[in-house]
Amino acid sequence: MAKQNSFINETNQELIDYMKSSRLFSHLPESLLMQLVPLSEIRTYLTDDEILVEGQENDRVFFMIRGCVEIYSGGEFILDLKRQGDLFGEMSVISNRPVSATVIAKTRVVVFTVQGRNIGRYTDIDVERINHVLYRLFAAVLTDKLALTTYKAKQYEIVNIYLNKTQQALAEKHKQLVKEKKAADAAADAKAAFIATMSHEVRTPLNGILGMTELLLSTRLDQEQTDFANAVLVSGQNLLAIINDILDFSKIDQDRLELVPQDMELKSLVEECLQINSPSAANKHLELFSRISPNLPPRIHGDPKRIAQVINNFLSNAIKFTAVGQVELLVDLFEADDGPEIRFQVKDSGIGIKEENHAELFHPFHQVDNSITRRHGGTGLGLAISKRLSELMQGRLWLESKEGQGSIFYFSIPLKPIGTAPAQSPLTPLPKGKNILFYEPGDEQRDNLETMMTGWGLSVTTYGSRAPLLERLKSEEIFHLVLLCLEPDEVAKTLIEKIYQVPGRQGLPIILTSRLGKEHLGLGIPNCRQLFKPIRERSLHRALNDLLANQSEVQTNDAKQYENLAQAFPLSIMLAEDNRINQKLFMKILAKVGYSVDLAATGLEVLELVDKKDYHLIFMDIQMPEMDGLTATKKIHAQLGKDKSPYIIALTANALEEDRQRYFEGGVDDYISKPFSQNTIFQKLKTEGSRIFGTPL
Repeated sequence: MAKQNSFINETNQELIDYMKSSRLFSHLPESLLMQLVPLSEIRTYLTDDEILVEGQENDRVFFMIRGCVEIYSGGEFILDLKRQGDLFGEMSVISNRPVSATVIAKTRVVVFTVQGRNIGRYTDIDVERINHVLYRLFAAVLTDKLALTTYKAKQYEIVNIYLNKTQQALAEKHKQLVKEKKAADAAADAKAAFIATMSHEVRTPLNGILGMTELLLSTRLDQEQTDFANAVLVSGQNLLAIINDILDFSKIDQDRLELVPQDMELKSLVEECLQINSPSAANKHLELFSRISPNLPPRIHGDPKRIAQVINNFLSNAIKFTAVGQVELLVDLFEADDGPEIRFQVKDSGIGIKEENHAELFHPFHQVDNSITRRHGGTGLGLAISKRLSELMQGRLWLESKEGQGSIFYFSIPLKPIGTAPAQSPLTPLPKGKNILFYEPGDEQRDNLETMMTGWGLSVTTYGSRAPLLERLKSEEIFHLVLLCLEPDEVAKTLIEKIYQVPGRQGLPIILTSRLGKEHLGLGIPNCRQLFKPIRERSLHRALNDLLANQSEVQTNDAKQYENLAQAFPLSIMLAEDNRINQKLFMKILAKVGYSVDLAATGLEVLELVDKKDYHLIFMDIQMPEMDGLTATKKIHAQLGKDKSPYIIALTANALEEDRQRYFEGGVDDYISKPFSQNTIFQKLKTEGSRIFGTPL
């Protein structure tokens, strides 16, 4: 049985306050709620109490707040309001016969008893207005999808109406979402196609500009002409960097950039990053060097291209915003909460950055302020791309900087070692018992090189100033070599002369280091070698080994290194390229190392030449008129068979990774992206020549 609740005996205001706590009545004015009070009851029903009994006439409206009730009609279970209450938080039922309702848990029910034939006996009630209010309450309940039945409808009919309307709404929403997704996908595909097309259209002429400029710089030019050509080369390289930034940002923005993890040697990657940025540092007379922790494994697993991209962006920015001093790349092992990390940090002595501008630097197209944009250039994409790349590699990126105090940019990724075997062949042991006299004015660079040389078993005596070094040479102590870090000026020449004036030191082997592009005045000396900063480990090791073992000098110039390539590897070569400038560029590059080539401007011409002559190698442009390079490749394989077909290297300005994969699936053997350097071509020729002829160069 229902038990009378204490609210029955409380004042009208308390009853009104209770009704206001229900969302169904909270919008009604208090004056109207006062008129509902005589019609209202509040009762508490306990478990198993029947609120409604099927078959009995019931001219009442039930508003059940958070009711836990089972509803039946004709003896058939219809609905469990407990579950519905979980969904909506507050349930309301407007019920009429023949429905039964049983309480399944303790609940509180507000009951409004509406007796149409007797309502007029309440002289203070506006019957018409009350009926209108109750009608609107019923409508509000239905609109809010909270009602389970109407005042004069069966409960299950309203449930069906509710479910049907809900399903229709969901179906319409699903159709709309599918339509919007298709439109978004189409827009993304169109954007990607546009970016890829523009990349190809820009890269193709840019390849001609950069390639021809490189060839021009290898000819005899006066100083003014050399300056002009260098300006063209630098401008073209800057344009290429901007194109690459835009392409990468587009791929990241569309979640289409994929990592290509592989095994790599960490030290080689760091040295290559330094070499790429050394010309910029040399032009500004900045010291550029690195330090790698000995605790790091020699090889790791990761995407070398993307790791290098982040490091190069850091180094480029550091050099750009540093006028005097140095830029240092440190690589260390760091124990994070979720495991070991490789931490890269680039530290500079530049202008620094205000703390309030730190976060803004990582937003696309943003730089600190417009004055920096005008003064230093750039797209404002580099750091935004680097941050997204670090996240793709499950890493982090951050900075520490204060205005006027330089900056440190950090980049860390999870450490994934792959064993202890070195990726490169081990260094040849240096002759034992050798003493090195070493001069370097910079403390950090001096410590770095000293650690490197002592690790090779050499005895190293270091100095940060020249006078003590000369005094040490005057002693009877034996020194086998002097390493001098000096700029190519009269100071270096004078110091070398003073060294050789010391009795017993004539002809002492000397290694000189300088910034890139500066020829030392002392290079006419037979036992003198020059290395360019930043110094690569293998370059220093080779120079030490040559001089200490009294071996002949090894040529390092790329053109000289490959000048006898055609004699060593007499390859038969075809170039398939429709662009006249690129044809001329390629022929000039190959002529430098002794090769002549057959030209084809279309895929059909390629097939005609293959019918007439056997080729070892074809440089195949992918986009050509009449028949593209990929189709020509497939037809060659179909005609000759894969084993007897020439080695085919794709030439393309398409820079997307999926394009590269498509070319390999289409049958090409290798891939060169435009614009390319002549050294890249030479290395491909050497690799294929060694495979065919087996003759080392």
